[in-house]
Amino acid sequence: PRRAACTMSFADVRGSARGGPAGGSGARGAGASSGELVPLQRDIFQATTAVAGFKRLAERLGTAKDTAALRENIDAQRREISANAAATKDSLKALASASGAVGLSRADKVARAKLVADFQSVLKEFERASARAAAAAQSYAPREEPTRASAGA
Repeated sequence: PRRAACTMSFADVRGSARGGPAGGSGARGAGASSGELVPLQRDIFQATTAVAGFKRLAERLGTAKDTAALRENIDAQRREISANAAATKDSLKALASASGAVGLSRADKVARAKLVADFQSVLKEFERASARAAAAAQSYAPREEPTRASAGA
């Protein structure tokens, strides 16, 4: 069994937001490029959380909780995750082209590589979840939501 490559946690985000090393390891230098990574770390962590929420919603397809409203919510989340992923991808490209690899410490290079790997992992997970959701949505019809008038009778 293979473990997921995405290893970012709440501690990573909290540690980065304070400007300190993630997880308290002290391995990261205090260079300016470390501060540039904080917004990307936050965005990738938020994408991971959003994909997990998307998967939870998609698991309801084909069950008693499968309604038109659920499907609208899933579509809205799919669009939001896609838009955020595109913005994060652009930010990663801008960071890579702006500073390049010249003058970066080894720790910063490793941190950037980890961000890219985490982002790729989240995108692959989202693509798989989205494909499963699309297949389930096509295979099953949504249930009718009871109206308030008939529910009270």
